[in-house]
Amino acid sequence: MKKKHLNILLFILVLVIYGGVFLKLFGKKEVQLNDSFINTTFTKQVSGSEIKRNDFDISTIKSDPFGISKRRNKKQVETTKTKNTAFSSSKKTELIKPWPKVTYYGFVKNNSNKTKLVLVKVNSKLYRKREQETIDDIRIVKAYNDSIILSKDNETKTIKKVNE
Repeated sequence: MKKKHLNILLFILVLVIYGGVFLKLFGKKEVQLNDSFINTTFTKQVSGSEIKRNDFDISTIKSDPFGISKRRNKKQVETTKTKNTAFSSSKKTELIKPWPKVTYYGFVKNNSNKTKLVLVKVNSKLYRKREQETIDDIRIVKAYNDSIILSKDNETKTIKKVNE
């Protein structure tokens, strides 16, 4: 008999909880406030002096408060500066070659050899080279499971592995 009463009590408790959940979901929504109520200013008389509500407007900031855009503009200006013509005429002008298309496929590591054998495609030509070797002026710095670090003319790039 006690078990039957306990089951009935727990069933009623579950119904009350579900009723509360449904009431929250499908019950009365928020009450819309009138604009006249929102725009009113509140004043209160306290012993002969009047207390007024302090209203203020929040305006948008047109300038960059952190100076990020100024730093970016300075970098762009520095790169666009021209060199002195007296010095540039004596030096040879070297054209910087763009990076070729590089695709990284992975590496193989042998226990007898400490360097990794890397499989790389440069300009649609497949190469098997070890770390610290060069391919068309591109040096293989370090190979990882998911990427490879390459260096060319004191510039390094990280190439992600192709998942095929």
